[in-house]
Amino acid sequence: MSPVLILAVALLLQDPGPAPAPADAPAAVTTAPDAAPAAEVPAADLYQPPRIRPFEPPPDFAAPADAPVPAAGPRALDRAVTVEAYAGDYEAADTATDLAYAAGVRAAESRVDAGMGPLDGLWRVVDREGRTRVLLAIVDPGGEAPVQGAWMIPGAPPAVDDGALGGEVRGPDEVRLATGAGTLRLTLRGEVWRGQLISDDGAIPVSLRRP
Repeated sequence: MSPVLILAVALLLQDPGPAPAPADAPAAVTTAPDAAPAAEVPAADLYQPPRIRPFEPPPDFAAPADAPVPAAGPRALDRAVTVEAYAGDYEAADTATDLAYAAGVRAAESRVDAGMGPLDGLWRVVDREGRTRVLLAIVDPGGEAPVQGAWMIPGAPPAVDDGALGGEVRGPDEVRLATGAGTLRLTLRGEVWRGQLISDDGAIPVSLRRP
């Protein structure tokens, strides 16, 4: 065997080849293009807790011994009782806890009502002749916060756009609301909301009155 061939065989025996990758080596990671950021939810669409929370009884609200309040028991029914005339005819008397809970609910409702704005509730839009032009149901959070509500024209057939108030502008003592009968521009004068109902037929003086 020639010296050159012997040297080539020796080099082949000494070269171990490429080293195997470690068993626990992390796989190659392919960097993906940046994903599109998630769309932000408008703050107005997020849940907002009420300014005045509803009645929430404490953990120890129930009395240890909750006996029924002495009262006349349900009378024996000698005839059917209609829904309109029902007044607890066949129910047992409320317990002390029932009465206390009902009182707490009424107190919470009163606190909410006391915090509402002056436009809150049901209204009639009345012209100078005393005719009701529009009926309104308004939720007024108070201050200069936007109001929500609905309108209806008494005696008119239902229309596609019947429903929510629109085009609202709110100030300390003024409000503008869009209804199917026209746009209401009202100003609080003393304790009465007065202004105009503006439509394609012109503007007529109106005021708000409770039903």
